[in-house]
Amino acid sequence: MMSVRKLAYATASRGRCFYKTILATGAAILVLAATALAQNVTCLYTSSGPTPTLCIPFLPRTAQENLISAAEGGDLSRVKALLAGRAKVNDKAAGGTALIAAALGGHLDVVRALLAAKANVNAKADNGDTALIAAADRGNSEIVGALLAAKADASAKAGNGYTALMPASEGGHLEIVRALLAAKADVNVKADNGYTALVFAVRERHWDLAELLRQHGAQE
Repeated sequence: MMSVRKLAYATASRGRCFYKTILATGAAILVLAATALAQNVTCLYTSSGPTPTLCIPFLPRTAQENLISAAEGGDLSRVKALLAGRAKVNDKAAGGTALIAAALGGHLDVVRALLAAKANVNAKADNGDTALIAAADRGNSEIVGALLAAKADASAKAGNGYTALMPASEGGHLEIVRALLAAKADVNVKADNGYTALVFAVRERHWDLAELLRQHGAQE
């Protein structure tokens, strides 16, 4: 049996393969992932030549999974193409919706396109996060503004009881906190750990932000 020297694998993204080499012992194996919108195929190759000794077909990624991937990666043209095809703007894959994925990735243009396609602005991921909570957590004020303009619930709770105001306060994102307060976010709601937005702000010594919360009736 051929001794193994390297294990290389690829993950497909936008039609290209990216390789990572791991030193190991055993046979030299090259794992290629070939991806298209409708089909993925992975083949195992030995180092002796291009003819595969073993080819393992995997189930194709669904249109919805491709949409989530494109949204998180900021591939606007692909998002539009998928929405024009089989992908549904509000269906879930990988634990969330395309809008949540775009907010997580920080892609304002994709967020706007999804909202224009009637994305549910208050849809929740499996962990309870909304796109607004994700954007606030990452300090992206432009996406927060776009979501609030689309009537996102400023007081929606994640699975751990967090609202968008809490990570924004903890991170010291003053502009986002102002936007959430203007959208009537509940300043005194408590997370599962008992903390309010004000507690988060004080713990992180964001004094100006804490004072702003107090001016809006926040209590520790």
